[in-house]
Amino acid sequence: RAMEQWKKKVDALPGVERSAFSSIRRLRGSGYKMTVVPEGESAQPAQFMNTSTLPVGEGYLEANGIPLIAGRQVTRAERYGNAKLKPVLVNETFARQYGGPQAVLGRRFGAGRAAGQPAEGTMLVVGVTADVVYRSMRDYQAPVIYGTLGSNWNPITLTIRTQLPAAALAASLRDTLREVD
Repeated sequence: RAMEQWKKKVDALPGVERSAFSSIRRLRGSGYKMTVVPEGESAQPAQFMNTSTLPVGEGYLEANGIPLIAGRQVTRAERYGNAKLKPVLVNETFARQYGGPQAVLGRRFGAGRAAGQPAEGTMLVVGVTADVVYRSMRDYQAPVIYGTLGSNWNPITLTIRTQLPAAALAASLRDTLREVD
């Protein structure tokens, strides 16, 4: 896959500490939201669109400096598998709504459905991250689910962690992209 080839080339550039794909970038001012409730529960009106979601690739936490505070990360096999139950990471704000980081690990959640219909558990919480600013510096701390960017996603954002100024990497990044184009 061309995007994965490009990421490997970017990771090999001098000064690059880590890179990761995501569907959108943080601090964009907008993002994806969905109604999320525990498996078997029905969504209440106050829970409508209660959770921000962000599909992310391998290394996203490290590239963005986001600490994992409980549980584990999603494995490569899980990321590219096609199991119906998808492993996810959630932030502390999400975890607090359901009893805290330890209480949420191993729980299943699903998309809220029409009133009275219980949610089917399609997401399994495997890890909890620290809260970080997601949409905007002015926004409240929203509950966030970090899903997986599997083989069927077209990521549009590559986050690069480096100590170098962005301008110092620009030409090299363009060159690596041309090599895989």
